[in-house]
Amino acid sequence: MPDLNINNIQEVVLRANFEDAAGNPVAIDGNPQWLSEDPLIGSITPDATDPFKAVFSTTGTLGTTRVVVSGDARIGPDEVIVTGAFEIEVTASEAVVVNFEVLEIRPRSS
Repeated sequence: MPDLNINNIQEVVLRANFEDAAGNPVAIDGNPQWLSEDPLIGSITPDATDPFKAVFSTTGTLGTTRVVVSGDARIGPDEVIVTGAFEIEVTASEAVVVNFEVLEIRPRSS
């Protein structure tokens, strides 16, 4: 089951909060790295002023993708990468127009 459902004309702002095993906020070494696993469904753009925030923007395509964020949990020269994933399902937006399809042109019945 996805973590979030949005429609195909929406975007969502996400924040990555890194925590220890007890749920306390912790720092990471450097900035987190963001990724959309299926860029055909949506793209992820880190915030220019706060790299712990990012915007997931839909492309219009329907489906499910995961936003993955990772960071170096060990401050200093050693590296311990911690990764989290957030699943987003993109569904169709509401109807805004009615299009007609001509099925047949035929002689009048009477």
